[in-house]
Amino acid sequence: RAALPVERPRIGASRQIADLMPDIGRAAFRKFGFVQSSIVTRWTEIVGSHYAAITAPESIRFPVGKKAGGTLQLTVM
Repeated sequence: RAALPVERPRIGASRQIADLMPDIGRAAFRKFGFVQSSIVTRWTEIVGSHYAAITAPESIRFPVGKKAGGTLQLTVM
């Protein structure tokens, strides 16, 4: 018979995925123009629960060489 795999002990407490997003998603967010990942992770706080339920930020495009005056694209249900 095959031996059962040994389960590694968990190090530290479990964390919510939202707490990990700034670390994990930083490169992906930047690819879509989200220099500040908080736009994605705090979307409900920014637009309110009603609009957060039917929209999501998709990307931000800034004029060449600028970090302001960008256009936010949304996905709308």
